Amino acid sequence: MRPRRRGVDLIRLGTVYGGWWVPPDEIGFGKLAYCAGAGEDISFDLALHERGCRVVTFDPTPRAIEHVRTHAPSDERFQFCPVGWWDGDAELRFWAPRDPSHVSHSIVNLQKTDEFFVGAVKPVCALMKELGDESVDLIKMDIEGAEYRVIRSLLGSGPRPRVLCVEFDQPQPIWRTASAVMRLRAAGYSLVKVERWNYTFVNRSVRRNAVPVAVPIKSRSDVRRNVVALTFDDGPAEWTVPILDTLREARIRATFFVVGDAIAGREATLRRASAEGHEIGNHGLRHRPLDTLVRDEVRAELDETGRRVRATIGREPTVFRPPYFRYNATVLEAAAECGFSRVINASVIPDDWINESADEISKDVLAATRRGSIIDLHDGRPPHDAPHAHGKSRDDRWPTVGAVKTIVPALLERGFEFVTVSELLAL
Repeated sequence: MRPRRRGVDLIRLGTVYGGWWVPPDEIGFGKLAYCAGAGEDISFDLALHERGCRVVTFDPTPRAIEHVRTHAPSDERFQFCPVGWWDGDAELRFWAPRDPSHVSHSIVNLQKTDEFFVGAVKPVCALMKELGDESVDLIKMDIEGAEYRVIRSLLGSGPRPRVLCVEFDQPQPIWRTASAVMRLRAAGYSLVKVERWNYTFVNRSVRRNAVPVAVPIKSRSDVRRNVVALTFDDGPAEWTVPILDTLREARIRATFFVVGDAIAGREATLRRASAEGHEIGNHGLRHRPLDTLVRDEVRAELDETGRRVRATIGREPTVFRPPYFRYNATVLEAAAECGFSRVINASVIPDDWINESADEISKDVLAATRRGSIIDLHDGRPPHDAPHAHGKSRDDRWPTVGAVKTIVPALLERGFEFVTVSELLAL
């Protein structure tokens, strides 16, 4: 079972224990990786994430759950599911390893032990459907003997990734591993690397995910300059004007994500914001949860808002934030089709839309702001919101207006430089 590496460049990601060889041209922004078997080493998962992949990690083992909770990034591109992989939907026993210092448990009881815990297992195709994913670019599985059943399931029901990393856990008869490799080769997979029992396969015949997607981002913690991006949602509104006054007095610029239906009657406010150097972003037409819409409806929301902004200030927004920070694969694809390369989230979210205290809002922002932060505040109230009720949006944004008067000078005093979202992304 020698690897055939002709024409395949590989790099190794992760630690000596938890690393894998993968083709660098198959990872990056817009790629999706499913990684099963976290254990207490998610260095490979984190390396994929650092290179721009969206990563979903799976492991039902209690110690693995705690490890991921402690070490996983707080990022929308990293997701954890405490579920095991199998070829059916069930609750199965996961048998403990003989060495209690080891973390990996086995559905097939590789080490013939007596202790176990019971955990949920599902086929990868079912998990993909639950997560709203239409395809997966890379799959890594280190699942303690369950890989044989899962490989059969992948080849039968999908998904078929372009890159497949499999640890054939031992002890197992060599003929069983050879049979699995032959089955994968028959399905078009080339074995490109073997490192001990870690096998990397590539199938170039699997169609790349040709649908472009906008990449979510909530901060730029990697920037070297001491910068932050101050952003406002749901305007233009009456509270936009005093906020603009504060920003002009401080000589700083911000990004305003506007609701299309809020522009009528507030055109002068929007023109002023643009004329004073602030960035205007797209926040949808009616402030609807876009992840509940089909692609054409999402596009219509973004296109119409862009048209109204262009009619007011002479150009369309180049940045987009979904209402409620809610998005799925459909929203990411529709956003890319509308010309947005990123979906702008935020890392500092003080919930000023329900908070009645300017002092509390400012304290929350000042405590959470770091280099590269994107701060989310609200200068308006969606025009179609129901009247104020418990748990709903406040009727006004005066607490935010007051908080901005504290936040801006305090961050300037700390040496922060205010930039627009587009400027932050360009650093």
